[in-house]
Amino acid sequence: MRRIQWVGLVVALLALTNGGTFLWRHLQCRNDARQLQHQITRLQIEAQRLNQQLAESRARVEQMQVWAQFGQLQRSLNTINDELNNLNFGLAQESVDLLATAIQNGTYGSQLTQHADRLLALLDEVRAAIRQKDERTARRLLIEFNRAALEVLSGFAPLEEEPEAQ
Repeated sequence: MRRIQWVGLVVALLALTNGGTFLWRHLQCRNDARQLQHQITRLQIEAQRLNQQLAESRARVEQMQVWAQFGQLQRSLNTINDELNNLNFGLAQESVDLLATAIQNGTYGSQLTQHADRLLALLDEVRAAIRQKDERTARRLLIEFNRAALEVLSGFAPLEEEPEAQ
Protein backbone atom coordinates (compact mmCIF):
# COMPACT_ATOMS: atom_id res chain seq x y z
CA MET A 1 0.00 0.00 0.00
CA ARG A 2 2.83 2.30 0.77
CA ARG A 3 4.25 1.51 -2.57
CA ILE A 4 1.01 2.57 -4.29
CA GLN A 5 1.01 5.77 -2.27
CA TRP A 6 4.57 6.48 -3.35
CA VAL A 7 3.72 5.73 -6.97
CA GLY A 8 0.64 7.94 -6.70
CA LEU A 9 2.72 10.66 -5.08
CA VAL A 10 5.39 10.38 -7.81
CA VAL A 11 2.73 10.44 -10.53
CA ALA A 12 1.06 13.44 -8.91
CA LEU A 13 4.43 15.17 -8.56
CA LEU A 14 5.27 14.43 -12.20
CA ALA A 15 1.86 15.68 -13.32
CA LEU A 16 2.27 18.81 -11.23
CA THR A 17 5.78 19.55 -12.52
CA ASN A 18 4.78 18.79 -16.12
CA GLY A 19 1.69 20.94 -15.74
CA GLY A 20 3.73 23.72 -14.14
CA THR A 21 6.37 23.48 -16.87
CA PHE A 22 3.66 23.54 -19.53
CA LEU A 23 1.96 26.53 -17.90
CA TRP A 24 5.26 28.38 -17.53
CA ARG A 25 6.20 27.69 -21.22
CA HIS A 26 2.71 28.71 -22.30
CA LEU A 27 2.97 32.01 -20.43
CA GLN A 28 6.49 32.54 -21.75
CA CYS A 29 5.32 31.92 -25.34
CA ARG A 30 2.41 34.34 -24.90
CA ASN A 31 4.82 36.95 -23.58
CA ASP A 32 7.18 36.33 -26.50
CA ALA A 33 4.26 36.60 -28.93
CA ARG A 34 3.23 39.94 -27.39
CA GLN A 35 6.78 41.23 -27.66
CA LEU A 36 7.01 40.09 -31.27
CA GLN A 37 3.69 41.70 -32.09
CA HIS A 38 4.90 44.92 -30.48
CA GLN A 39 8.10 44.77 -32.56
CA ILE A 40 6.11 44.08 -35.72
CA THR A 41 3.87 47.07 -35.03
CA ARG A 42 6.89 49.29 -34.33
CA LEU A 43 8.63 48.09 -37.49
CA GLN A 44 5.48 48.66 -39.57
CA ILE A 45 5.30 52.23 -38.31
CA GLU A 46 9.00 52.67 -39.08
CA ALA A 47 8.47 51.21 -42.57
CA GLN A 48 5.63 53.66 -43.21
CA ARG A 49 7.82 56.55 -42.08
CA LEU A 50 10.68 55.38 -44.31
CA ASN A 51 8.32 54.92 -47.29
CA GLN A 52 7.05 58.45 -46.78
CA GLN A 53 10.61 59.77 -46.64
CA LEU A 54 11.44 57.81 -49.79
CA ALA A 55 8.45 59.28 -51.63
CA GLU A 56 9.44 62.79 -50.53
CA SER A 57 13.03 62.17 -51.61
CA ARG A 58 11.91 60.89 -55.00
CA ALA A 59 9.73 63.95 -55.49
CA ARG A 60 12.67 66.16 -54.57
CA VAL A 61 14.95 64.30 -57.00
CA GLU A 62 12.36 64.76 -59.77
CA GLN A 63 12.15 68.43 -58.95
CA MET A 64 15.94 68.79 -59.02
CA GLN A 65 16.07 66.97 -62.36
CA VAL A 66 13.58 69.45 -63.78
CA TRP A 67 15.71 72.35 -62.56
CA ALA A 68 18.79 70.69 -64.09
CA GLN A 69 16.97 70.38 -67.42
CA PHE A 70 15.94 74.02 -67.19
CA GLY A 71 19.57 74.95 -66.49
CA GLN A 72 20.67 73.07 -69.62
CA LEU A 73 18.01 74.87 -71.62
CA GLN A 74 19.20 78.22 -70.24
CA ARG A 75 22.78 77.46 -71.34
CA SER A 76 21.52 76.75 -74.87
CA LEU A 77 19.53 79.99 -74.90
CA ASN A 78 22.55 81.90 -73.59
CA THR A 79 24.60 80.54 -76.48
CA ILE A 80 22.00 81.80 -78.96
CA ASN A 81 21.91 85.21 -77.24
CA ASP A 82 25.73 85.43 -77.30
CA GLU A 83 25.72 84.71 -81.01
CA LEU A 84 23.06 87.38 -81.55
CA ASN A 85 25.19 89.82 -79.52
CA ASN A 86 28.07 89.13 -81.90
CA LEU A 87 25.67 89.52 -84.84
CA ASN A 88 26.65 86.02 -85.93
CA PHE A 89 23.29 85.05 -87.39
CA GLY A 90 24.61 81.87 -89.04
CA LEU A 91 25.79 80.37 -85.74
CA ALA A 92 22.63 81.60 -84.02
CA GLN A 93 20.58 79.77 -86.66
CA GLU A 94 22.62 76.57 -86.10
CA SER A 95 22.17 76.86 -82.33
CA VAL A 96 18.41 77.25 -82.74
CA ASP A 97 18.39 74.15 -84.95
CA LEU A 98 20.38 72.22 -82.32
CA LEU A 99 17.97 73.40 -79.62
CA ALA A 100 14.96 72.26 -81.65
CA THR A 101 16.55 68.86 -82.28
CA ALA A 102 17.39 68.50 -78.57
CA ILE A 103 13.78 69.23 -77.60
CA GLN A 104 12.49 66.66 -80.09
CA ASN A 105 14.98 64.06 -78.83
CA GLY A 106 14.08 64.61 -75.17
CA THR A 107 17.45 66.06 -74.13
CA TYR A 108 15.70 68.57 -71.88
CA GLY A 109 13.29 66.03 -70.43
CA SER A 110 10.01 64.46 -71.37
CA GLN A 111 7.99 67.46 -70.21
CA LEU A 112 9.37 69.69 -72.97
CA THR A 113 9.13 66.88 -75.52
CA GLN A 114 5.43 66.48 -74.71
CA HIS A 115 4.91 70.16 -75.53
CA ALA A 116 7.30 70.18 -78.48
CA ASP A 117 4.71 71.46 -80.98
CA ARG A 118 4.16 74.69 -79.06
CA LEU A 119 7.87 75.20 -78.34
CA LEU A 120 9.03 74.33 -81.84
CA ALA A 121 6.53 76.79 -83.31
CA LEU A 122 8.20 79.54 -81.25
CA LEU A 123 11.63 78.39 -82.40
CA ASP A 124 10.43 78.52 -86.01
CA GLU A 125 9.52 82.17 -85.42
CA VAL A 126 12.98 82.74 -83.93
CA ARG A 127 14.54 81.16 -87.03
CA ALA A 128 12.50 83.43 -89.28
CA ALA A 129 13.62 86.51 -87.32
CA ILE A 130 17.25 85.40 -87.51
CA ARG A 131 16.96 84.82 -91.27
CA GLN A 132 15.67 88.38 -91.58
CA LYS A 133 18.57 89.49 -89.33
CA ASP A 134 16.05 91.03 -86.94
CA GLU A 135 17.97 90.74 -83.68
CA ARG A 136 15.36 92.50 -81.56
CA THR A 137 12.49 90.28 -82.67
CA ALA A 138 14.67 87.17 -82.27
CA ARG A 139 15.46 88.15 -78.68
CA ARG A 140 11.81 88.87 -77.89
CA LEU A 141 10.82 85.50 -79.31
CA LEU A 142 13.57 83.77 -77.33
CA ILE A 143 12.15 85.38 -74.20
CA GLU A 144 8.69 84.08 -75.15
CA PHE A 145 10.19 80.64 -75.77
CA ASN A 146 11.91 80.76 -72.38
CA ARG A 147 8.66 81.75 -70.69
CA ALA A 148 6.74 78.97 -72.47
CA ALA A 149 9.38 76.38 -71.48
CA LEU A 150 9.21 77.56 -67.88
CA GLU A 151 5.42 77.30 -67.94
CA VAL A 152 5.73 73.70 -69.13
CA LEU A 153 8.28 72.86 -66.46
CA SER A 154 6.47 74.77 -63.73
CA GLY A 155 3.95 71.96 -63.51
CA PHE A 156 6.86 69.95 -62.11
CA ALA A 157 8.98 72.65 -60.44
CA PRO A 158 7.20 75.43 -58.52
CA LEU A 159 8.19 78.94 -59.51
CA GLU A 160 8.47 80.25 -55.96
CA GLU A 161 11.16 77.74 -55.08
CA GLU A 162 14.53 78.29 -56.67
CA PRO A 163 17.19 75.58 -56.76
CA GLU A 164 19.60 75.69 -53.86
CA ALA A 165 23.10 76.91 -54.61
CA GLN A 166 25.73 74.24 -54.14
